Amino acid sequence: MPEHEVLVRIGARIRAVRSGSGLTQRVVAERTGLSRASIANVEAGRQNLRLRQLVALAAALGVQVERLVGGECAEDGRVNPDLP
Repeated sequence: MPEHEVLVRIGARIRAVRSGSGLTQRVVAERTGLSRASIANVEAGRQNLRLRQLVALAAALGVQVERLVGGECAEDGRVNPDLP
């Protein structure tokens, strides 16, 4: 899968989790130390995240990193890529 497609998919997941939690881009930006513009660019698939930024973003959204990158952890810690 091309890198841009991966970024778009991850961005869409981030947007879905953020909006589903009722959080604005500004609130997430404040919680992560990223700018609001960076959050918007990540959600649009235009900006890549460093691992530390991804971890901070997941924490700000109250989810595990796996939820944002394409899988969700099962109770035993394994990643299940079939979950939305």
